Amino acid sequence: TFPPPSFHVNLPLKKDFHVVRYTATGQMGAKKYGLGQINEYIEELLQYQRVLFYIEDGLKNVILWRGHHPVTLCVPRLCPFKDIQELGGKKCTRTVTVKLPIRSLLLFVGAVILVEHPKFLLSFILASIGVVMTASLDFRRNSPSKWIRCRTYHYYVRTLILGRGVSPPQTIEAYQNAEEFEEFEKTMKAKIETFEKEAEEARLEN
Repeated sequence: TFPPPSFHVNLPLKKDFHVVRYTATGQMGAKKYGLGQINEYIEELLQYQRVLFYIEDGLKNVILWRGHHPVTLCVPRLCPFKDIQELGGKKCTRTVTVKLPIRSLLLFVGAVILVEHPKFLLSFILASIGVVMTASLDFRRNSPSKWIRCRTYHYYVRTLILGRGVSPPQTIEAYQNAEEFEEFEKTMKAKIETFEKEAEEARLEN
């Protein structure tokens, strides 16, 4: 036996299309009612609650001036004079990676300018949207799993200017950083569960 042929029906009005689709297939998508759809809506609402955790965590990082942007510096170190002559000073320096709180600095400078010039309030709000988007991108970039990481902001800027990507494709080994990612997931899950528990306790107290 062969499957029945498919027919395509074109209608001029959207409401007529909804009537025909309902007649042929019944309730679909968001208009379909049942226990499964109710559970999906509950899960969606719980996901919105988890957004508060990320907002609170981001505000803590900004207010407490926690570093997030790694910068590698070459600093001198104590070295005997004899070794300096023999090695030419190559091993008398070492590299140190520090994380700078760029977003906290930007917020501080922006707040100072906003206090002195309130007319820049709209510009400050729009700039804050860009900062939030780059912070979300940095969060994904810092994930141990390379499958979750996305392109950098500089990559898109270079693509916009040059018209093509200049970064070569990355090679991901099998199970690369699997243990680090599992540990990262456990840590984040524990933080989210603690946040949700505290929020539930606060709700019951009120």
